[in-house]
Amino acid sequence: MSPFLKRTEGVKMILDLFSSFSVWNDEEIPRSLTKLSVPFHSYTVSEVIRKSESLDIALCFFNWLITSKSEFKPDSYVYNSLIYRLGKSGRLEEMQSVSNLSVIKGKASVVTFTSVISGFKRAMEIRKAQEAWNHMKELGFKPCHKTYTVMIDLYASMKMYEEAGEYYLQILKDNLRPSIKTCTVLMNHLVQEGKLNAAIDMFQGLLKLNLRPNPVTCVYIMLGYAKLGDMYSVLKLVRDFKDYGHNPGALGNSF
Repeated sequence: MSPFLKRTEGVKMILDLFSSFSVWNDEEIPRSLTKLSVPFHSYTVSEVIRKSESLDIALCFFNWLITSKSEFKPDSYVYNSLIYRLGKSGRLEEMQSVSNLSVIKGKASVVTFTSVISGFKRAMEIRKAQEAWNHMKELGFKPCHKTYTVMIDLYASMKMYEEAGEYYLQILKDNLRPSIKTCTVLMNHLVQEGKLNAAIDMFQGLLKLNLRPNPVTCVYIMLGYAKLGDMYSVLKLVRDFKDYGHNPGALGNSF
């Protein structure tokens, strides 16, 4: 069996064990984990944290590892998994604490801050998201496409379109080519706000950026055309769907 398959099997064994408990048991779970003889690699621990049904058990698992297993040294993947789960669960103070710890331990990365900003975005905590962005820049990390996309989505969701546009322009200033996801998020907000011509202009300019619309992009623009009463363009886009390399069956799944 390959190392990857062994680690995947190890993840499943730990998750199966955790699923038999409603809360962490300081005696039974560590004893059972030891009997499993699963090596606690970074991949294994990260996947368990991300996939565990109980976040509290996953956190106790992490704390048990760092206090009982001297050979276990959490890396950026483990910290980022914790931040992702905490942010997704709305436990923002704990998320911020783990992020701060990852910085102190020298394990932070742009992915760390993107996950933190995403957590604040889910809670619509715009001030804290901006603080995390500023901290990321102060530490010398350069935002990636996903970081920009989250900030654009956050500001546009708050109807702060000028600020969202500034982040889009900053992508260009940083000599980054906008990703199709970034453009799709921005087009969606433009359609929702009734700025249909602006969304359609952006869609028609995708080829200049060497970007291919994905199914979700097409759906948003179809909605824009429909709101304008331009059913000819809606039908044309349906016909063009295959030319963009997509299965027409995927169109319905995008709604």
